[in-house]
Amino acid sequence: MVLTTNPDVLHEIIDQMREGQHKDIIKLSLVSKELRNITAPLLFRHVQNRRKWNPESMRPWIGEVWPMSLWKYIIRVDVYDHPNAIGDVIDLAPLASALSQMPLLRHVRIELETVPPNLLLSSLASAHNLDTLEFRNARFDGPSVAHYFAAMRLESLTIAVGLSRDKAINRPAEEGNVAEILVVLADRLLHLEISGDLVSFETMMNHNWPNLLTLRYTDHVPSGKLLSLPSVISRMPSLRHLGYNFAAAAQWYRPGFVFSPKGQPQSSWLSTTHPDLKILTMSNIFTDDSILDHLPAGLRVLRVLALRDDLRDGQDTLMEYYPYFPISGRDAFRIVRNASGLRNLVELAITLDDCPSPSLIEAVAVSCPGLRILELTQGRYELNIDESPYAIESLARPLIPLKFLHDLRLTVWFGLQYAGFRSSSTKHEVVLRIEAAAKVFAMMLSKLATISFSFTNYRRYDETSHPLTWYHLAVHTGVDGRPPVAKFDGYREYYSHDRQAPRWF
Repeated sequence: MVLTTNPDVLHEIIDQMREGQHKDIIKLSLVSKELRNITAPLLFRHVQNRRKWNPESMRPWIGEVWPMSLWKYIIRVDVYDHPNAIGDVIDLAPLASALSQMPLLRHVRIELETVPPNLLLSSLASAHNLDTLEFRNARFDGPSVAHYFAAMRLESLTIAVGLSRDKAINRPAEEGNVAEILVVLADRLLHLEISGDLVSFETMMNHNWPNLLTLRYTDHVPSGKLLSLPSVISRMPSLRHLGYNFAAAAQWYRPGFVFSPKGQPQSSWLSTTHPDLKILTMSNIFTDDSILDHLPAGLRVLRVLALRDDLRDGQDTLMEYYPYFPISGRDAFRIVRNASGLRNLVELAITLDDCPSPSLIEAVAVSCPGLRILELTQGRYELNIDESPYAIESLARPLIPLKFLHDLRLTVWFGLQYAGFRSSSTKHEVVLRIEAAAKVFAMMLSKLATISFSFTNYRRYDETSHPLTWYHLAVHTGVDGRPPVAKFDGYREYYSHDRQAPRWF
């Protein structure tokens, strides 16, 4: 078969098909050698060492590795040691021996139920182009492994804990090992996402991070001495993206944390120490915290959230007693006033203790005219049983001055969502109200591309795990002069901080 179409055009079309048409690309690769050469780098750039569980499959799980002829295409590998839920274990030895021989390998994501084996870390240390390494469901309470990391050329490191942790983990040993890993990488890392459960504030404060562009703390506030934010990042001169994404924990009670106490000298204000900061995310911030009064003038993204733990099996979803601090109406207006001086701001997100009012939405539109993304949500929306006290038009009309707004995420009270025992999880009339509200917003906001409403996550829709999710609708331009149409486009994870930075960064 001879192709008459430009190969570059074919490559672009096939690349666009990767998201939802993977099987079609596989079929296309069988048509000709030329199409196989085009599709192979796309099909095998991102692979994992397990498949979706199929009880009827007779194909082997243990030690399965891709043919050597495909290694030249692999850029990212996701590594697991358990392929399914019935207790099988994957032998990682064949994979470990292959990783160091993949010439384009740059990104490895590891999710194991045990401490990472030395043979795997040794292989990664020999992968010459590896620059991004992720550990999900991390465990590091074995012997020291810092020497393996010292041999790596990493630019980006993620170490995060899972939804549940083995109670037998040696926490002091683990914290010591993670601290050693960070120390040997501190002078070269550009991006760091680290669980507060694994590293203290003191470890971050006591070392130089000359090249660090991104610091994202996740999970919970670290144990040990609580240090102010200016102290923690005082030796990170290049920082551009800062996320204190601390979640309220349902397992234990811990007092809230003040990021920046009042009375700090001007020399320690964030606007003074890090004037070039572009993205700032704060979670569960105290009302009297002063950090929001001295924001860097160049901020493009400001998120003031109230994160909380994901749902866990058997856990009370109400989680009544834990340090959780959504923003009051008064403080929301204070945040918006402070944001008015941020001329480059394109994204604003605030987790409120109530549903957003028309007056707050109007204040946002007046203070932040350049917004492209706006998120105003009620933190404990799943407890709501009331219908909105505001007309939908009164919530949409104040947003009309936002000429660039294309992504809106909003809490609107639609009444009791749960349909009751032995019924569908959501009342049909609630869905109808959501769709009607979306239509109003789509008609009044000409640039809107997507709109999402808070939605109680009764059934872990689309495998999401947060207590809340977003009912996401895509706005389509009307045909032949007809009004725009908002169509359901699936459920999205609740918190904005989980998303990657917008393309304009």
